[in-house]
Amino acid sequence: MRNNPVSVSHIPQALPYLVTAHTVEADAPELAHMLTWEAVAPVVALGYFSRQYPPHPITSQFAVRCLRSYPSVRPVAVGTVRVVSVVVAAEFERLIMSFCRFSPGALSVF
Repeated sequence: MRNNPVSVSHIPQALPYLVTAHTVEADAPELAHMLTWEAVAPVVALGYFSRQYPPHPITSQFAVRCLRSYPSVRPVAVGTVRVVSVVVAAEFERLIMSFCRFSPGALSVF
């Protein structure tokens, strides 16, 4: 399948064999096939925004395209993105505060 991903790109269930956390982290060339892959279920698409996969522009584009193909999922997806944004902001704030504990002059930068 890795040699000819186009031959199975119409099968959404085949995508996990091509896209793994390792291939995303390594920025493997075969990730480009995601852009033309058949849409996956909304739950799977949201998984590309989770901690299971490192952030990557191609996985994000694919997930957004899949979520847009399910109009009834949009309100749920928007709510999920809001929750994720709040969690990320809280984690960022914790990181900054822990950094400030170790560097007393760090807040002068902000």
